[in-house]
Amino acid sequence: MAVPPALVGIGYLGRPWPGGPAWLLPAAAATVAVVAWLSVEPPARRLVAAAERREGRGARGEG
Repeated sequence: MAVPPALVGIGYLGRPWPGGPAWLLPAAAATVAVVAWLSVEPPARRLVAAAERREGRGARGEG
């Protein structure tokens, strides 16, 4: 169950948080998702490519 930001603000600050723009939460979630993807995907691709080169296979598993 999601807790409305106003209730969270009351709990932490003793007063409600301002509403703010509607785009802020999706933009923050998208930013976190992109950073997480970038921290995992390119290093994994490099590791797989290096392992394939070590085994003498091409990038597509040909060899």
